Amino acid sequence: MTPQPRAAILGGALLAACGGAAPAVAPHHSAARYVIGHGESTQGAAAAEAEARRDVAAQVASALDASLTVEEHEAGGQGAADVRSRIRTETTFERAELIEVPPAETLCDGAHCRAVALLPREKAVETLAVDYQTAHEPFARACGAEADPDVAIFTRALRQAETAYPALEKRGREIEVVSQGPYAPLRADRAAMSRLRAAQEARLRALDVTVLPPETVEPALTGPVSEALVSGFAHLGLPAHPGAACTGGLSFAPRAAVTCGPGQLGPRCEMALAGVLRDCLHAATLAEIDLRGAGLVGIHPRSDADARQNVLKRLGGDGVPQALGAALRDVLPVAQ
Repeated sequence: MTPQPRAAILGGALLAACGGAAPAVAPHHSAARYVIGHGESTQGAAAAEAEARRDVAAQVASALDASLTVEEHEAGGQGAADVRSRIRTETTFERAELIEVPPAETLCDGAHCRAVALLPREKAVETLAVDYQTAHEPFARACGAEADPDVAIFTRALRQAETAYPALEKRGREIEVVSQGPYAPLRADRAAMSRLRAAQEARLRALDVTVLPPETVEPALTGPVSEALVSGFAHLGLPAHPGAACTGGLSFAPRAAVTCGPGQLGPRCEMALAGVLRDCLHAATLAEIDLRGAGLVGIHPRSDADARQNVLKRLGGDGVPQALGAALRDVLPVAQ
């Protein structure tokens, strides 16, 4: 593979200048063809060569970090900040075996040695392109589900794409840093990721959830449970309303029950809240949702009735939306 043209993200000067106060680059090593590192040690040739290799790897990692910094500055901290933060934690160059130390470039005066290490840009790009393709495969599978009308299938594919994308972005940025120019597959996949997220937003706007009457032996729970679930779905960006039946969109059929007993601080009551999410149009069950994570617990020092009322008060808090978001994450494209 021929290296990408010089341009854009980082020029050769950045990589060439990262070596600090190391010896001058020999004329026969072109910075256009190599990332050049220098090592020096009083512990012998092997130590100097190891230092030179580390210098090359550090230059690539530093240039990758610098490209992220430039982008963050230009974007004002907006955009795919989570992706950039995940890449930033993994800026180490993992292909150290591509770094060469020509025997003629190690010179010693007794135990004091100097060495030059080279990362051939063209060879490195060929190998990194294979790494990129490997990282691309799960992302490509996810992109293939974009047109699927099944919202659950699309959402699982979207999660797979979001999981795979940071590794893809890192590999592509490494290629751009080493080749000193833009990498077209990365630009295309970056656009595809944006398109998937736009499709997610469109599907969110199109979804409508009918919250069916709760299955409960306590009629007093019907209103509060329905209201809490409608508000919880709305908090996640999903239009919702209470209803007796659903003919289109989605439905959620909740089950609710409150149990009480003695606690260390007095009577303690807890609501078990769960339900079934269905695709009304296709009469398909999407998921069984367990909302025990909502923390619907009420305590009162003396009164069972007041402890039960405290449970109902908890329904209007943050617990239901948070528990819904966690339970729906792999089923619907809910906002996180």
